[in-house]
Amino acid sequence: MNSRQFLVMICLMLLSVSCYIFFIRGIVVPEEEDFSEVISTASVTEEEQTEIDMYLDKFYRDCNNAGLFPVRPPKIVIAFANFDNYKGTTHMHGFSLGFQQDDFIEIYINRTSWAKFNKQQRYYLMYHELAHDVLNLDDLEEDPQYYKHLMYPVISAYDQLSMDDFIENSRASFEELAAEQTFYQ
Repeated sequence: MNSRQFLVMICLMLLSVSCYIFFIRGIVVPEEEDFSEVISTASVTEEEQTEIDMYLDKFYRDCNNAGLFPVRPPKIVIAFANFDNYKGTTHMHGFSLGFQQDDFIEIYINRTSWAKFNKQQRYYLMYHELAHDVLNLDDLEEDPQYYKHLMYPVISAYDQLSMDDFIENSRASFEELAAEQTFYQ
């Protein structure tokens, strides 16, 4: 290898690293979102509140049945908003703001996604967001090995799953977490 080839190789490596830093990493690690516009438009009807309460009650009951006993905080906000109207949230089905903050639950669900989702997807979405806020669980990688897991980040991919799949997968997720907590005690 002559010095010119070596110099070209070094330049290509530097260009590759620069592209990674400026393009790829910028996509994978987005800047923190400002959700204030979405939150300001969020609402919940009386009928939706009844449905939300049902999901919340079932979530806590399923946690308890698996050996998890999270405290239900006094402040709970779960509301619907039209994420499609805001640039930073058009790709999202829901988000939670109470991660690592056990004194409240704050979740916002995309009204459009909710309307399109089947029953199983709605359960996955609500339990996924509650698991962030109540159990402080983070998303898993978008890797096929995690498909069907409660914390898999692509809930829209669950359109072909059944309620039996949801029940089995959420139970497995809760029991796995309970076993981990028991192991570390």
